[in-house]
Amino acid sequence: MSAWIQTFSGLQFFPEAPRAQDVRIKDIAVSLSRTCRFRGHTLFFYSVAEHSILVSRLVHSDLRLAALLHDGAEAYMADLPAPIKRLPEMAPFRRMESRILHAIYSRYDVMYSHAEATIREADLAMLATERDTVMAKAPVDWGLTVPAAEAEIRGWTPEQATDEFLGLFGRLMAARNRPDLPVD
Repeated sequence: MSAWIQTFSGLQFFPEAPRAQDVRIKDIAVSLSRTCRFRGHTLFFYSVAEHSILVSRLVHSDLRLAALLHDGAEAYMADLPAPIKRLPEMAPFRRMESRILHAIYSRYDVMYSHAEATIREADLAMLATERDTVMAKAPVDWGLTVPAAEAEIRGWTPEQATDEFLGLFGRLMAARNRPDLPVD
């Protein structure tokens, strides 16, 4: 039997073999709202959910849902700091993360491949903003080549972040006018 986790909504989720039908937006929203960016090494609590909302505001409206969900896999498996995640020995971790993200995008019929570069650039712009806003002064240059985004980081409580994430998700799904898609 494959390893599984129990989600906020009480479902079994199998990270090694994720299925779109096992994805629930509330599980993603609650988990990301309770997960601090940078493994918690921040000056104040700043959630992955708030980060995802801010990234979604930096892209064209057609890409906002993909951007909102771009870190969704972190709801089902902890994230690793980028320098560690890029190590060759972490390739299986990256593959599992990719499979989970594919299941999330499949659940909500989100096309990501055409938007990946744009969302990555917005994510890096937010990273530059985060470096300057939520982190202590860096001991070395982060090597970012994109300018910081003009975004206000508020440090929402987990409850605020959950509500904001779910609210934005609901608005983005409604704008797609696809009653055949789940909006759980």
